[in-house]
Amino acid sequence: MGFSQADLAQKMGIHRNTQARYEKAGTHPSPAYLTALRSLGVDIDYVLTGVRTSGESAGAAHRALVHLVDVIFDALSLTPHEKEFEGICHLAYDEIAAVWREGELRGEVADRATAALIKKSPLVIEEAVFIELIERIEFVLESTAIDLTPYDKGRAILRLYSLAKTQGKPLDLKTIRSVIEGFR
Repeated sequence: MGFSQADLAQKMGIHRNTQARYEKAGTHPSPAYLTALRSLGVDIDYVLTGVRTSGESAGAAHRALVHLVDVIFDALSLTPHEKEFEGICHLAYDEIAAVWREGELRGEVADRATAALIKKSPLVIEEAVFIELIERIEFVLESTAIDLTPYDKGRAILRLYSLAKTQGKPLDLKTIRSVIEGFR
């Protein structure tokens, strides 16, 4: 942009040595510094990643990312959890901002929250939940002498698993029996 380190430091209200440390990655700038730098017309995405994403390409990149998140949410049947995902995005932003303030990522809370959200999808199979459900289904089938074809048994398992995941708790035997009888 044609600024010397001294010029930029003066515009930013910092010492030239601080500016030099930022440029050599000896110290991480604060989010406030980066925001002020952006107000001077500096492409912050390029400063942070080495990839130019300002202007129209930034808008296209953002639209592409939003589109991909929408596709993933639809594919995993997670649309009821959009507000929760919005909160996770704020957590991720705060964590990344902390990297620039403190120089290291501390909690990785957003990563754990994202993994927990994905596990809420009725299409993501959790082994313990799945095994417990099959045991309960087998109990109902044996105790009621209901006989299902392998095809119908598979469909019943999938429907009950999806129901258990959306309710977030194990299904009672009455619910299991009701669904199984629907496949007779």
